Amino acid sequence: MQRRLTASCIAALGLVTAATTPANALVNGEIAPPSAEADSVVRVVVPLNFFRAAQCTGTALNSQWVITAAHCVHDIPFKAGQVTVGQGDSSRTVGINDWKVAPSGDVALIHVNGDLGLNSYPEIDREGVVRGGEVAGTVYGWSSLGQGATGNLPRASVRATSCPVNYDLCTAGDRIVARTDLPTALQQGDSGGPLFVDGRLAGMLSAAISVNPDVSPEATGEYLYTSTDSLDAWIDQTLNGGSVSAPDASVPDVGRLPIDPVPMPVAPEPGQGGGFPSTGFPSFGTPGLSPSL
Repeated sequence: MQRRLTASCIAALGLVTAATTPANALVNGEIAPPSAEADSVVRVVVPLNFFRAAQCTGTALNSQWVITAAHCVHDIPFKAGQVTVGQGDSSRTVGINDWKVAPSGDVALIHVNGDLGLNSYPEIDREGVVRGGEVAGTVYGWSSLGQGATGNLPRASVRATSCPVNYDLCTAGDRIVARTDLPTALQQGDSGGPLFVDGRLAGMLSAAISVNPDVSPEATGEYLYTSTDSLDAWIDQTLNGGSVSAPDASVPDVGRLPIDPVPMPVAPEPGQGGGFPSTGFPSFGTPGLSPSL
């Protein structure tokens, strides 16, 4: 059955997943100590409507731009919300006033109307660091279902490889497969979170990989990331120029709304069952994804 996850159905469903969803977010990871890398990982909240808001993870690229997954803002009626920087008592929020969705891949850049105020910002990988074979990396996620709700940012180590272009899911050549050591797992609300390799931002979390309907997609330990090197020209162009919208005072204040983590899309595992049918979600050229509802 083809389905498209819109803002209205997210609000109606309350972003509730199956009972198999783990109780913690970035399950069995470790709390990230302060560092330039961890400090750049932010919590993104956008309004679904005047009654509910949705939460994802992102990475600050400069003082006013955050990169995340496009499915986090897809069909959101208001270009508004807030970005939370920092951990614990030192955290602070900056308002969102615009975003741009990449021409391909599951990527969006969010613009804020103030200074994110970090001492430094990460470089993006422009060389395709995973294309030479398996590499070690670190992933982060701010899902509000677990440790992220305490104000502490979890992280986990992964092994990352390029997703072969001969798989239907990876024909664009912009996908990275990252594997955690189970029981460590990512889940809803971690979408858009970063994959760092050698201190550079290599990708943003797009989907969980699962072929067994009896197993929670977030519990497979395998995830798809969209690579930064596939979009570096668009990222540079967006960060360095172009108009952005002025803040809209009529939109709801997400700080006063109930907040739900955005469901993580699910991708069939590469190489299983032949082709991957397009579900119509997301609508930005990422075939084979379906919402984990």
